[in-house]
Amino acid sequence: MNEFYCGFRIKPLRMVFYAYRTDELSDVVEYTYVSEGWHKRLLSP
Repeated sequence: MNEFYCGFRIKPLRMVFYAYRTDELSDVVEYTYVSEGWHKRLLSP
Protein backbone atom coordinates (compact mmCIF):
# COMPACT_ATOMS: atom_id res chain seq x y z
CA MET A 1 0.00 0.00 0.00
CA ASN A 2 1.30 3.44 -0.89
CA GLU A 3 2.23 5.53 2.18
CA PHE A 4 0.43 8.55 0.70
CA TYR A 5 -2.88 6.72 0.22
CA CYS A 6 -5.56 8.14 2.50
CA GLY A 7 -8.77 6.48 1.40
CA PHE A 8 -11.74 5.41 3.44
CA ARG A 9 -13.85 2.29 3.78
CA ILE A 10 -17.62 2.25 3.35
CA LYS A 11 -19.60 -0.53 5.03
CA PRO A 12 -23.28 -0.17 4.09
CA LEU A 13 -25.94 -1.93 6.13
CA ARG A 14 -28.58 -1.83 3.38
CA MET A 15 -28.42 -1.79 -0.43
CA VAL A 16 -31.32 -1.69 -2.89
CA PHE A 17 -31.01 -2.67 -6.56
CA TYR A 18 -33.50 -2.02 -9.35
CA ALA A 19 -33.54 -4.27 -12.43
CA TYR A 20 -35.43 -2.83 -15.40
CA ARG A 21 -37.04 -5.39 -17.70
CA THR A 22 -39.16 -4.74 -20.78
CA ASP A 23 -40.76 -8.19 -21.08
CA GLU A 24 -42.34 -8.27 -17.60
CA LEU A 25 -42.44 -6.39 -14.29
CA SER A 26 -39.16 -4.94 -13.06
CA ASP A 27 -37.49 -6.27 -9.91
CA VAL A 28 -36.44 -4.41 -6.77
CA VAL A 29 -34.12 -6.39 -4.50
CA GLU A 30 -32.97 -5.34 -1.04
CA TYR A 31 -29.83 -6.65 0.64
CA THR A 32 -29.41 -6.07 4.39
CA TYR A 33 -26.34 -6.88 6.46
CA VAL A 34 -27.28 -8.79 9.61
CA SER A 35 -25.00 -10.83 11.92
CA GLU A 36 -21.97 -11.07 9.65
CA GLY A 37 -24.00 -11.97 6.57
CA TRP A 38 -26.13 -10.53 3.78
CA HIS A 39 -29.86 -11.29 3.52
CA LYS A 40 -31.64 -10.92 0.19
CA ARG A 41 -35.29 -9.85 0.00
CA LEU A 42 -37.40 -9.27 -3.10
CA LEU A 43 -39.37 -6.04 -2.59
CA SER A 44 -41.47 -6.07 -5.76
CA PRO A 45 -41.91 -8.80 -8.35
